[in-house]
Amino acid sequence: MLVAFTRFADISAPCGIVAAIRPDGFTISTYRMFMAEGEVPGAVPVDGGDLHAGLAGTTLAVTKPQHFTWASLIGLAQGHDHACIVFPLICRHVGARGGGPDTSWQVGQPYNRTRETMAARRGPREHAARTQEHTMLHFHVPWAGASPDDCALHLILQDGFLPLVTGAEIVEQSIEATMRAVMPVLVLPERAEVPSEGYASVALEARRAGKRLKGASVTAHLETTGGYLPRQRVALTDGAAAIKVGALGLEPGESFKVKAGFRFFPGMAEIICEVV
Repeated sequence: MLVAFTRFADISAPCGIVAAIRPDGFTISTYRMFMAEGEVPGAVPVDGGDLHAGLAGTTLAVTKPQHFTWASLIGLAQGHDHACIVFPLICRHVGARGGGPDTSWQVGQPYNRTRETMAARRGPREHAARTQEHTMLHFHVPWAGASPDDCALHLILQDGFLPLVTGAEIVEQSIEATMRAVMPVLVLPERAEVPSEGYASVALEARRAGKRLKGASVTAHLETTGGYLPRQRVALTDGAAAIKVGALGLEPGESFKVKAGFRFFPGMAEIICEVV
């Protein structure tokens, strides 16, 4: 499994992540600098040097670990391809010290963001802006029934915090780089000719990290601005399929588009069909 992290300067998440990767899942806690006993309910003081050499000499407040299984997270994809499961960071006000409210930062229950944003077709940044939600963990499920090794876990941190991860190698890279590495994309030719009142066959490919996807099956969901699609769902075996496109009721010189995507990620690829 790919485990990666990104640090941003412009997010408001004054805590870090402690994660232990295991064969069946992972445990997750948040940490921040320890200020006073009871400041963060349920948190315990921990010597920073026990977690990372770079934190030696500090005392951290670490929240109670939460455990999530890979099977439960993959299940949130609900049998569909190309899902991003996110973990929101929940801020709870727990009292007042020094004239301001104390806060407890905890990992909230994960949900399938790809499904949540599908109807409005909102991107991740727009969704975060509208919900005012910081999702500090992303779990990418590339296709239905994927194994944990096929997936990726990505941490999003504020500058100044270290990714304290054990049990797996971790790399620093962009969220987009992680998605390109594990998530499938659909590819169509730019153009195709379709005879008036007839049909044409168009090649559709699924690729992962620039190569045709093999050893896994995905289902493409099709839509069109005109013409006719005998089948709106097409299974790709070893990353390849042929889709049948009809130009029924259209005259030579007209054109229409066919788009291909996944159930909760529509319109990933498109082709212009010219009627001849």
